[in-house]
Amino acid sequence: MGGRRGGGEKRRDESGLLRLCMCVCKVPYPMMAHLLFCLLFLFVWSAGAAADDKTPCPCPDKITQRACSTKAIPVLGGVDFVQYFTDFANKDGTYDETKTGLVGSSSYQTTYNGFSFNFLSQHNKDLFDANPTMYAPQYGGFCAWGIAGEFCPSFPWAANCLGPNGNWGHWTIQNQRLFFFYKDDAKSMFLQDPSSWIASADERWKNWYPRVEDEPFSTKCYVSGGSYTYSTLMEEACGYLREKAYSSWSLYSFFCTPHLFALQQKQQ
Repeated sequence: MGGRRGGGEKRRDESGLLRLCMCVCKVPYPMMAHLLFCLLFLFVWSAGAAADDKTPCPCPDKITQRACSTKAIPVLGGVDFVQYFTDFANKDGTYDETKTGLVGSSSYQTTYNGFSFNFLSQHNKDLFDANPTMYAPQYGGFCAWGIAGEFCPSFPWAANCLGPNGNWGHWTIQNQRLFFFYKDDAKSMFLQDPSSWIASADERWKNWYPRVEDEPFSTKCYVSGGSYTYSTLMEEACGYLREKAYSSWSLYSFFCTPHLFALQQKQQ
């Protein structure tokens, strides 16, 4: 980010983890457990913050192993991006952002920048073919807030470590550009000052991929709509603690072991 990096990014990292803690505290759960979990996150953050400028920010294996930009499958699972501009448009020029896009058909498929895009109709495909840069999702369909406002050390996002996932149900159209978000809180933060955050994300994305033909799209890493659940939050929180090598802590065992056991039982 050039001159924008440094103190400003550190403040965004601080607020990002604090917001996650606040989000955890809003989940229905015994009051004491809430307090302990939040204190745990604050302690983990403070331990890492002291080494902000010295600690590298490697990409976690769970991200690199996902191979998010596999060209063998359609972008974001084949959702029709044109539908967001057409079916969800209001008469006053705004958009109904409570809607969630539908999966297109391989019968109406086109290729752009080496990636496949599916559509619900020939008409939507024709619109995309005529102006793919307008209809294609910004930042490859990854969470726009992650690109604009999440930085190392709290977040590993880089040209070779993209995320978070875009969610079909959390999106906005600004200046005829389609942005996806992982969850609604991320969208809300982005929309507090969309012009500034778009400029920040554009600069970062351009630094990562100077040539348009090098820009990736997310094909495997997406959420097909819905809310950010307690289970998802716990999985990310426990994953964060494991990556920070705190899995031997008694508090980790207290919070994460029962959750992981319940998740395994559910998946069997």
